[in-house]
Amino acid sequence: MELQEHISQVVSRVLLESTGQDLTLTPDQPLIQSGILDSLSMVQLVIALQAEFGVQLDMMDLNEENFADVQSICALVQSRQAG
Repeated sequence: MELQEHISQVVSRVLLESTGQDLTLTPDQPLIQSGILDSLSMVQLVIALQAEFGVQLDMMDLNEENFADVQSICALVQSRQAG
């Protein structure tokens, strides 16, 4: 499975669990600007990403730029996997 698709599934799962929203996300669909991703669901998403992909995200990573859309989250995860 492609990383972007896998991340999209993780984001969708977290949103379903935290908000009850069952969404099909596009790679460039705004998550924060549209209100889909709020602060609580962002924290839950970070926990899920760390568990699913074995990456460590810190407080500096938790910003609108890194979580703007699935593409941004994918870039963040890839950068953390690379070291």
